[in-house]
Formats: sequence, C-alpha cells, structure tokens
Amino acid sequence: MATALSVLLSKLSASSDVAVGFPIAGRRDPALDELVGFFVNTLVLRVELPGDPSVAEVLGQVHDRSLAAYEHQDVPFEVLVERLNPTRSLAHHPLVQVVLAWQNLPGRLGDPTSGTGLERGEHDPDTLRLGDVHVTPLSAETQTARTDLHLSFQEQWDESGVPAGIGGAVEFRT
Repeated sequence: MATALSVLLSKLSASSDVAVGFPIAGRRDPALDELVGFFVNTLVLRVELPGDPSVAEVLGQVHDRSLAAYEHQDVPFEVLVERLNPTRSLAHHPLVQVVLAWQNLPGRLGDPTSGTGLERGEHDPDTLRLGDVHVTPLSAETQTARTDLHLSFQEQWDESGVPAGIGGAVEFRT
C-alpha cells in the first residue's frame, strides 16, 4: 500500500521525492503497559523515485526505509521536527501532507487473530470485549482534516474468517 501510494503521489505531483506519514502505536516501553492513553507516534517514510525505477526497486526501497523508520519509532515526532527544523506554517503539517494508516486492531468481525484477549461482542460484531469491558467505536465528524490527505485502511474478513478484501476511508483538506 505504501509503495503504491508513493508512486501515485510521485506521478500526480510530478515530484520524484515523496514523504508519507505513518501513525504507529508507541507502546514498546513496558512502562506504558498499565497506562490508558493515546500513545501514537508518526513515522515519516521518504521515497525517492528518480528516473523510471522498477516496481522491485521501489518495493525494496519502501521495505528498507520502513524497517529503518520502525527501528526509530520511539523518537518523539516533536524531536524529529525540532532537529530537522523545517520552515513552519500553521497551514500544514511540518513534515508530511499525506498520512497512510493501516488499522490492524485484532478482535474485529471475523478477524482470524486468536489469543489476543480481544473478543467480538456477543450482540454487536463491531463491539470489542476487553474482559468485562465492552468497547464500541463511534464515528466523530470533526469537519477538520489534519493533513492534506489521510488514508486509513484495514483488512476485512467475513463471519467465517475468510479474507473479504480491504476497506477504508479517505479524508482530505479542501
């Protein structure tokens, strides 16, 4: 998905240098295990597409740079912005204008993931059960986009656990 998006953005923008942000759940620190909160960090994937690279070359670059970014996922985004010191503007995000999120929360309808401690609700397939706590996601229409383009995707399965494609949403700034 990241490779396809990078190639598409490069072609549409006529730029051979593309940066895409990726939210990542920043929960590797054991001190956060017992805390409730939103500990998401943003990774930046920069893809360079000069000339006419092959699909294999672009896939390899995205793979290698993604792994490198994951190795540094605990560096707070604010520290990265401070060190790079880009020209700041209230009109846009300091490093990326496009974000790609891959939602992989286990326990959703038909999710074949097992042993996670997250189970489907008994009456509502979109409800998660965390022990005695039932969690139902609510849509919040903010009418405000944080970046120029935000794509959010997730794998889907049918009730028997068979893959049923990829679903998602796109948010954009007008």
